[in-house]
Amino acid sequence: MRLIKIINFGSGIRWRLNLTQKNTAIQKLQYIHDNPLAEHWQLTDDPVKYYYSSAKYYETGIDDFGFLNNIVDMF
Repeated sequence: MRLIKIINFGSGIRWRLNLTQKNTAIQKLQYIHDNPLAEHWQLTDDPVKYYYSSAKYYETGIDDFGFLNNIVDMF
């Protein structure tokens, strides 16, 4: 499967992320989940506790947002 996501930022900057391998997608997801733990952010001590993260969904299966899909199922 080829997953293409175009991310638009308010400044008009666009990023294209082509995910063609499952292990690459998992790596990127792990990076996103770990980001709130980064020293310069210090938003949480556990990604599952960070409300705006999908980490809780991946750990527990609970979708607080109502629209999450498991990226592994897309491959």
